[in-house]
Amino acid sequence: MGREVVFANIRKRMIAMIVGGVILTLMGGFISFAAVVAGEYSVLILGLFALTPGVIFLIFGTSRRTHPEKSGIFKANPDLLQQADELYANIQYQDDYIIVSDRVLANKKVPFQMCWREEAYGIYQHTASMNFISYTNEIIVCTKHKKNVLRFNVYAKGKDTAMGLMQLLSQCCPNAMVGYTPETLAYVKEMQRRAQQ
Repeated sequence: MGREVVFANIRKRMIAMIVGGVILTLMGGFISFAAVVAGEYSVLILGLFALTPGVIFLIFGTSRRTHPEKSGIFKANPDLLQQADELYANIQYQDDYIIVSDRVLANKKVPFQMCWREEAYGIYQHTASMNFISYTNEIIVCTKHKKNVLRFNVYAKGKDTAMGLMQLLSQCCPNAMVGYTPETLAYVKEMQRRAQQ
């Protein structure tokens, strides 16, 4: 059951890629056709620049929608299907952000972001801004696999929500250090290095 939730989410995300591919392909094809008819070969290059990624998006999106198990997500987290099956067979807690079983932690809004609870090594809040205007606020969970990062979006949710989620995550992950400090980053790096041996 759990793996079907993951596969369904991947298929859903590929629809957006296919739609984007169709739009770029049609736009690039129209520009290219119009440029050839008008004899404007400099504009033809613009059409081909839109047409090429459109075709790539279409092929890639269709392929991943048909065979979601070939998605790059599984390279980031090789245990994903086993974790998903275990998580959805034994949910102990869930809210708007997380789903927790006795061994697995997952992002509720992005079901393929999950990890074994004991393999979460660092938890910290990341806020980014430009010209003093914040445009992202996330709680980050670093795991055994460098590319398998859980990101919980708490943008515009208030300080209490972020702090509550940080506290809940720290209780769920027995081996995690909390806070964006040099010690936490060094600990995460060392634990990831040990896990790869």
